[in-house]
Amino acid sequence: KGIVSLADGSRYLIGLNLDITDRKRAELELERNRRFLDTVIDAIPVAVFVKDSEHRWVIVNEAASLDLGMPKTALIGSSDRALLTPEYADKVEAEDDRLWAEGGKLITETEVPFPGRGARWMLKTKVGAVMPDGSRYIIAAVLDVTSRRQTEEALREHRDRLEELVEARTQELAAAKDAAEAANQAKSEFLANMSHELRTPMHAILSFARLGTERLASGKGDAIKLGQYLGRIESSGDRLLRLLNDLLDLSKLEAGRHDMRDITAGVVDELSGVARERGVVVDLSLEGNAVPVWCDAVRVAQVVRNVLGNAIKFTPSGKRVRLEMEVCNASASGEAACARLAVTDEGAGIPQGELEAVFDKFVQSSKTKSGAGGTGLGLAICREIVNQHSGRIWAEHAEDGGARFVVVLPGSQVAVESGALRHVA
Repeated sequence: KGIVSLADGSRYLIGLNLDITDRKRAELELERNRRFLDTVIDAIPVAVFVKDSEHRWVIVNEAASLDLGMPKTALIGSSDRALLTPEYADKVEAEDDRLWAEGGKLITETEVPFPGRGARWMLKTKVGAVMPDGSRYIIAAVLDVTSRRQTEEALREHRDRLEELVEARTQELAAAKDAAEAANQAKSEFLANMSHELRTPMHAILSFARLGTERLASGKGDAIKLGQYLGRIESSGDRLLRLLNDLLDLSKLEAGRHDMRDITAGVVDELSGVARERGVVVDLSLEGNAVPVWCDAVRVAQVVRNVLGNAIKFTPSGKRVRLEMEVCNASASGEAACARLAVTDEGAGIPQGELEAVFDKFVQSSKTKSGAGGTGLGLAICREIVNQHSGRIWAEHAEDGGARFVVVLPGSQVAVESGALRHVA
């Protein structure tokens, strides 16, 4: 509408009516559609973003607002650079430009750094849209999968730990199986050797007893022959008794103060004939003062006899066995806390992994197994006797490749009762 004034002073009201019903309907329909689209997008429980060609957000939904902790009005017109590190914003914009240029869809899991919030793992789905008028948009949906990734990582670590545990248990079972098989083999060898050790003197006893009985029955039993038979029976019986004593009688000690030199010299003298037969030289130096020990002399002699006997047995002809004795840990008053005896041979030695195992029951070194004779109990008995004296016995490598057995015994009853030799090397 408008008023028009003419030259003669007259005035007129001019009005124009235009029907805009269709335009209004279109505007209302567009607004309805926009609100419907906003409602649909807000109903999506995953963060949704729409960005323009300047990488600015033009549409964000409620899930995006909640994830970022900002109202939608603050996010509209903003961009990734406002919330993310510059390096990651450069990466995101490069992804957008590539989608506009090449088309297609990007689906990826990526770790997104949020300043002040730490990194979060996101599953991103993005497409680039180019409209008929040339305008460009990026439509993206982003799902936070941090909890899922953490659960997967925890499951992976648990699986790895479980695999390690299974592997460790498998190795333990394999070791236990090997140990059981070794023990069973040792038991078999022990039973075979014990059968040999027990039957030999028993056969002699029965054979000579039978011969004597037959001679007496035939009336040809002269005193000399019968005496020889009885002597053989007695010596075989003594041998059998010593073996049984070694096996069964380790509980009683008759301890007193003795000179370790006398005990050792007696054993050396006893085994001198064996050494000569094998062509082995036994070196023993007893110069100096007495070497006192508080012990059961019979049992300690048994230890020395076993150790020295092994050394002679496994030393080649023409080689030597050396015995060294000393007082150790003497007090200011001169009283010896202990005596140390080392027996060193020039034999094949003991493998590194068997230095301790040779003291186990029924076990012999893999270098000294002969398949006959020897029960594998000698060194186990020696250790038991030495332990009952609160002493120590161990094996080590000799400088020339043989084996050295070291026995340390207490020098007084106080040392025995206190167990003071446990850490003597």
